[in-house]
Amino acid sequence: MEKFFPEIPDVNQLLHIKFTIVYLTDLFRCPLKDLFFEISTLPPPILTLFDQCECLKIRGENRISNELLANILERITVKQHLWFQVATDPNFDFNSVNIKANGIEFRYKSPLSFSSQLAAQLNFETVKMLDCHWTSEDCISFVNQWFYSSNTKLQWLQLRFHSHTVHVNIDHLNPLPFCEKRRGEFEVVTLENGVFREYTEKVDILRSDDLLATVSTVPDSNYFVFYVWHDRFLA
Repeated sequence: MEKFFPEIPDVNQLLHIKFTIVYLTDLFRCPLKDLFFEISTLPPPILTLFDQCECLKIRGENRISNELLANILERITVKQHLWFQVATDPNFDFNSVNIKANGIEFRYKSPLSFSSQLAAQLNFETVKMLDCHWTSEDCISFVNQWFYSSNTKLQWLQLRFHSHTVHVNIDHLNPLPFCEKRRGEFEVVTLENGVFREYTEKVDILRSDDLLATVSTVPDSNYFVFYVWHDRFLA
């Protein structure tokens, strides 16, 4: 079930809307799947209608205020994916809210406060930033944190840089030349823009618990991907 709420002029309709949502989710025995919030037309009382959803997408032409963003993330438990197509305050404190989503995506410029340390700390399955501020050192730091951790949740990290490129040197982790034989039946991982195809530069790293990951970059370009191979030898 998907919901999109444009401007609702009469907030007295909220009770009726709430009863309708409860009735439909009970009738079809399914959770609320996707919520789309357009912040320019979002009346604050609408937030009182929801306490959880599978995926939350927040979009808008203007920057979302810290107060509104915190209010949304504190009120609504997002179980799967948190998606931003809106500018956020560079210094928004993501540690101040309890994010339980498995994945996060920034389609506009990533906030400066969303550091490589914080991304590792929040323990996501997937992280995607399409206008990322991280430096080469930040990318290396993220890989280091995963390599020396017991994190078995992360699936992939995908970054795109608009104003700079990165060079990720992880020689200290004893990387291995990428080899398809380290996996079972090899499948090309595309994610977006073919980042694992033949023209990419990629190396494998093997953690002490035998969990394999691949670091992939496009030469002279602005992409960086870190991919963890869970269950790489499927029967």
